[in-house]
Amino acid sequence: MWLSPRVLAAVAMLVAAAEPPSSLTVLSSSPNGEAPLTAVIQVIFDRPVAGSLDRSIDPGGLLTIVPAVPGRVEWRDPVTLRFRPAAPLTPGQSYTVTVANSFTAMDGSRLAAPFSNSFSVTGPTLLTGLPANENEQPRLLQPDATFDL
Repeated sequence: MWLSPRVLAAVAMLVAAAEPPSSLTVLSSSPNGEAPLTAVIQVIFDRPVAGSLDRSIDPGGLLTIVPAVPGRVEWRDPVTLRFRPAAPLTPGQSYTVTVANSFTAMDGSRLAAPFSNSFSVTGPTLLTGLPANENEQPRLLQPDATFDL
């Protein structure tokens, strides 16, 4: 029995509609491990969550950071949730980012459980110094020498 492409497409759509969507998953999140003071926090999902202005989910209640950080959470695109801190993060501090599982993606899927990620913020990094640094190694320095860092 031969079926036309239109009939096959209609059958495929019915089968897809009959199957419940698989769980929404997080493809990646950043930062991971150590982060700079100016890090932007991002969580990327495996499918669209915020599709358009009329179907957008308010990002405000989806993301929590412990300890709390003032800033703005927004949708960068339909699959990327982004948090921009209002000020540099605290050096030496560890943060835990949690995404709630209380929302539904555009296809009706949800996170099976809240997603969490932790990272630590590094302090400032010394780039160079004068009169001594990795490229300049003066042979004699006076005891009262001053350094520019």
